[in-house]
Amino acid sequence: MKSNSESKPKTDPKGNPLTKLLVIGGVIVTAEVLLGFLFLGVFARKNRTIFSDIVLTEYNREIKENATEISNRFNDVRDYMVLSSQVAEGDIDTLKSEEYLSVITKTTDSFRTVYVDENGIAYDDVGNINDISQTDYYKTTRRKEFRVAFTMDDGFNNTPAFVVACKPNPDVNEYLFAYLSPTVFSDAVSKGTFYSYSFYVILDENYYTLVQTGRTSNQPLLEGKFWDNLQNTVPTQKVWAEFQEKVKKNNQANLLVTSEKKKRYIGFYAIRGTDMTLVVACDKAIIDRNTQNYNDPMTAMHTEMVFCLIAFAATYFAIIILYRVRANEKSKALTSKAETDLLTGVNNKLSTETKIEDYINSNPGGQGVLILIDVDNFKKINDKMGHAFGDEVLRNLGMRLRSLYRASDIIGRIGGDEFIVFLKDISDMEVIEREARKLELFFQSFEVGEYTRYSVTASLGAAIYSIDGSSFEELYKNADKALYFVKQHGKKQLVFYKQDQKFNKKEEEE
Repeated sequence: MKSNSESKPKTDPKGNPLTKLLVIGGVIVTAEVLLGFLFLGVFARKNRTIFSDIVLTEYNREIKENATEISNRFNDVRDYMVLSSQVAEGDIDTLKSEEYLSVITKTTDSFRTVYVDENGIAYDDVGNINDISQTDYYKTTRRKEFRVAFTMDDGFNNTPAFVVACKPNPDVNEYLFAYLSPTVFSDAVSKGTFYSYSFYVILDENYYTLVQTGRTSNQPLLEGKFWDNLQNTVPTQKVWAEFQEKVKKNNQANLLVTSEKKKRYIGFYAIRGTDMTLVVACDKAIIDRNTQNYNDPMTAMHTEMVFCLIAFAATYFAIIILYRVRANEKSKALTSKAETDLLTGVNNKLSTETKIEDYINSNPGGQGVLILIDVDNFKKINDKMGHAFGDEVLRNLGMRLRSLYRASDIIGRIGGDEFIVFLKDISDMEVIEREARKLELFFQSFEVGEYTRYSVTASLGAAIYSIDGSSFEELYKNADKALYFVKQHGKKQLVFYKQDQKFNKKEEEE
């Protein structure tokens, strides 16, 4: 017969591992709930200040995003001009030709592109020749090199415009100018949360108003010199001096002013790559209203209720959620590895075909373009430079292709030196042409090698979905026909299946 001491461990609740786990879990949950209530008690006393800071942070972030968007639009135009001038290799006849300049105009947000010689004579993209040597922005270039300026007279038809500039040759006072409508400013800021309640101004380096948008009517600050008007709204010279110091030292600054008995938050942010500054003025009442929305008592009560429920449930679900997250991450990693070409980092052959077929099946009425890329003379590259260099060519090409197009587009390697680019959801034929030609332009300057630069070219064949085929097999077959035509006629170019006259002529002859 067993003693009492031998049977006690089986009947004592305190010795049950599950009981211990529940006790420990209960202590943890209770501690979390108590800490949660303590946190909410402190939060309730400070919430208005915290929420006000949150709204002001959102306000400042939006100003920064607006300034960045404006800067990006200017930089996109300038980068394209720089790339185009490199392709032109400084040839003056090419730079001032209508065909060359019109490509920049059509490809970017500009409404006019010109080449300007050393005497200030401008040749535009439609054949006009104008003397712009007396315009304010051209005179600026004689004093210093600038990237972007604003003018009330473009020198052609008295039109206000942003002027984006680049020098094809840094040693010669010749320029490429692209002119952007002032509406590019309103387009860049109009999607913001505070746009409906604010006015927006761009100031020059001397803080004079260049262009404005938003709620600009009946605004005393915008009458006359903005900087002087702003100074008159500041309560003390000390505040004004501190604000000016912040503007000089930082890209961003804020100021709370009173104008016509109305308080406003004035936000400043330097537009990167220019001498201009974005100014946004929003009524303080709007900031206060947004703060109150955060601070609504009912919202606070709901927050407490939800927090209590989350505190009780979090401990029990944390392990499950963590497990699921890690399992999903592992699954995604394995899937990605299975779909990726290890050398180039793009989709492998099977994944490329599957993704294109899935898109076609899901978008029977859609439109896009499939481009086959075949590296010219790749065997010669391997024989001459070695297989390691050949691998570097493919690896570099895969990386550059991913950066050239959208993340949603499909880029894959389907053979040794053969790649596919499938551009989705492009309904405009002009955009299809432009995006495909972008790839042709890319290969005109594609070089590989750290010490010895080796120019790599490619033959390109394109087929349009669903004009040239309604399945992957049809698109691939027709793009391959166009690619074969390119290989037989000099390589280094792009041909569209059934779209290029030279291809059609060859088809008819055959």
